[in-house]
Amino acid sequence: MEQDTAVVYKFGPFILEPAERRITKESVPVDLTVRAFDLLALLVARHGKLVTKDDIIEAVWGDVNVTESNLTTTISTIRKALGEDSAQQRYIETIPKKGYRFVSTVDTSTGTSEATTTEGPPEVVSPPWSSMARRNGKVLLAGLVLTFAITGALQIWRHAKPPSDPTINLFHRAVGLEQAGNDMLALETLNEAIRLKPDFDDANVKAAWIAYEDNEDDRALKYLQGVIDRSSSPALRGAPESPHRRCSGLKAEGLRLLLLGDEDNALRKLQLAAEADTNDTDALYYLIDLATEMNLLEEANRAASRCRALDGSNSLCIFGSITIRVYENRFNDAITEYEQASRAGVHFPWFDGPIGFAKLAQGDPSGALEHFRALQDSGTRMGSSVHFRASQEGIVGVALYQGRIEDARRQVIAALDTSRSDYDKASYYLYLAQIDQLHGHSHEAKQEVQAALGLSQSDDLAILAARVLATSGDYESARNILNAHQGAAARLGKSYAAAERLVRAGSVKGAIEENVAALADAYRYDPAPEVAYYLARAQMQAGSWADAVNTLNGIQNARGRVLVDSVASLLPLSEYNLAVCYQRLGNKAEAAKHLSAVEAMWSQADPDTKDTIALH
Repeated sequence: MEQDTAVVYKFGPFILEPAERRITKESVPVDLTVRAFDLLALLVARHGKLVTKDDIIEAVWGDVNVTESNLTTTISTIRKALGEDSAQQRYIETIPKKGYRFVSTVDTSTGTSEATTTEGPPEVVSPPWSSMARRNGKVLLAGLVLTFAITGALQIWRHAKPPSDPTINLFHRAVGLEQAGNDMLALETLNEAIRLKPDFDDANVKAAWIAYEDNEDDRALKYLQGVIDRSSSPALRGAPESPHRRCSGLKAEGLRLLLLGDEDNALRKLQLAAEADTNDTDALYYLIDLATEMNLLEEANRAASRCRALDGSNSLCIFGSITIRVYENRFNDAITEYEQASRAGVHFPWFDGPIGFAKLAQGDPSGALEHFRALQDSGTRMGSSVHFRASQEGIVGVALYQGRIEDARRQVIAALDTSRSDYDKASYYLYLAQIDQLHGHSHEAKQEVQAALGLSQSDDLAILAARVLATSGDYESARNILNAHQGAAARLGKSYAAAERLVRAGSVKGAIEENVAALADAYRYDPAPEVAYYLARAQMQAGSWADAVNTLNGIQNARGRVLVDSVASLLPLSEYNLAVCYQRLGNKAEAAKHLSAVEAMWSQADPDTKDTIALH
């Protein structure tokens, strides 16, 4: 008698089934990364015993070169999933400098299945599916047993589904995790699929896009490289391509171009991808995302409509559609779509981002904070630094909108201190520089730009640094940065050209009209809200009050984009400058309306902020 045993562990409200790679809490699945699941299963199997750090690393990571910090991070992920912290240690006890011990009471049970074997000469054993005949009580003549086993097996084999491919199963699980908002676990699952099958292009392409959306460009490029190499292989050149394979290749090419900063050609590749396989919702979602970022909202809307028609419950399609509504300033429609998705049972943590900004745009900071904190909670639950960072940026946006500049700065610095990469840290320094420059602290802004450049020489960040320096009056430093990154001019396109024109605007000494013309030229190349604000200030300096009103109204008409992509205090600042312009134009009613709007936004503003604006 031979037994197949599947061990099931029960502790607290949890059931752990290692053979099924499943852990549930009161019948609800608990999401864990591949490594975290393996580590927990190891500790539970050895419950009550010390498991050393070396033993854990060898058992869980094998030959992969990892540091002790990987182990600590994975233990933290498990603790969060189990609802404990390092102080409680109800389940996992830390043994300082040694390792870990699972200390909770564990009930162990097994499920067994029996297969009968006999002594003597080997017999012909029919395949598993022929056991149906035995269950039906059919008795075959001895002389027909072999014939049935062969012919019956062949007939059934021809009609049976092929064995389940573990890499495909992992891929589909990753898709589900991504649509549940758990990018980190989705990426871990894709990594496992790629480990089993390195040339699995679908998994590599999806992993690359997730890494890109999580601001891990180098990692994204590593996933893409094999796909690109295989697609350009002489062996495949000229071979017929299925729509699906062509779509996959175009998605990879589109992302490669995005990583190079070539948005226009990336957009064309994604348009072709969406046409190559009209059932590929990923291609449509990537197209929605890029078109929205490029402010091509008609294109984004067409892709969103197609995506929703293919799969009305696809959380990524719904997220793209909601984001478009925010960029269109259709805040009520965005909230309605969100509520409809919730009623339909579609829950996606990332919804809280654009909905938080929609609430803020409607003048509801408290409602906005509820959504940003919900996004923060999702990040804590999933162990996701990306969700946490996005939630922090939303909370900073609320503070800036309300004129609590010092509070906003403190929160940005806290996010900077917890950032893992130099690129992210540099990005936060430049965000601080933009805030300080807008609020008249040019000296601090210049220091923050230098700190950013000391951490990263990335082309896109360098161009942003040049823009901040140009608006702070340091045209020579801005020009030096542009010269140092001139090789990226063609790739960065409009962004580089706009920075050049900002520098040119500052080169015009004592001729305000030429300065305005140069800023207007920069704004035509890159209609960013902050460029519009500095153009409006120059127009006001030149006494062109009506022109300044038009420019400032352009900022107000892009409220959603300002809140999502720029510095939120641009909205109250532009409201105040509209009030000044209308006063100069003699329209006291309009001036009073805009002053009231600023006062409502800045009811909790810092005293220094109110003094700077000098509200009356």
